[in-house]
Amino acid sequence: MFTKIRRRVLLALVLAVGVLAPVHAQGESGPDFALEIHVDGQDLSTLSVLTLDVTRTSAIDLRVHDAKQDLTLRSITVAPAIAGREIVAFQKALTEAHVVSGQDFSTRMELSLGDYLSWDGRPLATGLYDVHVTVDYETASGGQRTYDLPLEVRVPGNPLATPPGIAAVLFGIAAIAAAFSLASSVTTPAIAFGMQLPATAQAYATNQFKDFSSGGLEPMARERSIALMTEAAKKRMKKDRCPMCGAHLKHDMCLPCGKPVEELRAEYVDSMKDLMVDFGDAFADNQVLSVGALSRELGITPHLATEFLAVARKAKLMGIKGIGARVGGKALMMSVNAGVSTVLIITVGGFARLTPTILAVIVVLTVAAPLAITRYVAWRARRASRLTPVSPVAAR
Repeated sequence: MFTKIRRRVLLALVLAVGVLAPVHAQGESGPDFALEIHVDGQDLSTLSVLTLDVTRTSAIDLRVHDAKQDLTLRSITVAPAIAGREIVAFQKALTEAHVVSGQDFSTRMELSLGDYLSWDGRPLATGLYDVHVTVDYETASGGQRTYDLPLEVRVPGNPLATPPGIAAVLFGIAAIAAAFSLASSVTTPAIAFGMQLPATAQAYATNQFKDFSSGGLEPMARERSIALMTEAAKKRMKKDRCPMCGAHLKHDMCLPCGKPVEELRAEYVDSMKDLMVDFGDAFADNQVLSVGALSRELGITPHLATEFLAVARKAKLMGIKGIGARVGGKALMMSVNAGVSTVLIITVGGFARLTPTILAVIVVLTVAAPLAITRYVAWRARRASRLTPVSPVAAR
């Protein structure tokens, strides 16, 4: 039974992405005859959209008239499509379907979609779909021809009660969660506390930090740089986290460090100021260093190296390359989830047909959005790294 249910659910998901609703047609004149199709008594020539209940059996009446020559109808095919592409075809052979020139021909067929598109009296997919109904026939002279009828069918129902609708909600929730995570990365200039930069991320010094490390700043300007670093370090510390190792505090104590929080906070600020000198020496012969190389060269933990770079970046003394990759990954997750959710919502929601133009716009936005966000974050990082050197006058 589980296998049967699984097959039905998978079929519904496939159909919702383009396969839906067999049978509808609309009367229109062809080269060899005129065709009328009635579904449950509805003349499709008078309908712009056919509403089809897939949970019950539908009666389809086919009438051919005004035939210009003798014909033999071979089969009728119903092919649902999405974004202009046919996904699957339902074909029924027509027997004893001989049409004599000048006479009418009628036949009735029954189509039960419940076995394929419903479960327990509820449709497995809803929405608005393009469908092509084609009639293959043979003329008296032996020529093989096709009569094509483009149609629209709406499958009613609650889209949120269908597997594709549920999938659309889940993808939408994932997109929202990724958007919140992305927003914190985009709007917060500092690196989140507890985050550890990848070892391959590259750190570079701003002109002001280079002047500081080389002794090019006057005493007042040098003190101002240290004050900026101290202020940034104090603002970065969290009430419930150890600034030195990142562990959670218990009763104002850090168990891994074995010290009270006040002592650790003072040590944290002092270490940030000391590392200004050490990092300056490390950058003496290098324009850019990876976080892993800095950590090994100075003999400090990756956590402390990340903390110094975060504080120095907040103080606009250092810049970091490689954060954009994380932001780009979050943006890609958000964009893909939002794109899939949008496609499913349009497909099963019944608001509109998923045309090639709409699908192309969604694909372009899905690709362009992460690129645009990543470029924005990179531009913002470069802008934040530019600092006007502190002059003696400004320092006073």
